[in-house]
Amino acid sequence: MMICYPKIDAIVFQLYVLTEEEMLTVLDSFPRMSIVEKTTIHNYYQDVENKTFKIE
Repeated sequence: MMICYPKIDAIVFQLYVLTEEEMLTVLDSFPRMSIVEKTTIHNYYQDVENKTFKIE
């Protein structure tokens, strides 16, 4: 079982200044990561990009 921290992952992708396409390429390199986890990270990435990201 893979542990996923989608909010942290999204922030790290932004800190490394990865484009959305680059981020998706990185996520695709993890075949055992579920599509739900990848989609969640992608959604948080977009929230960070659009400045609507909130830490709860």
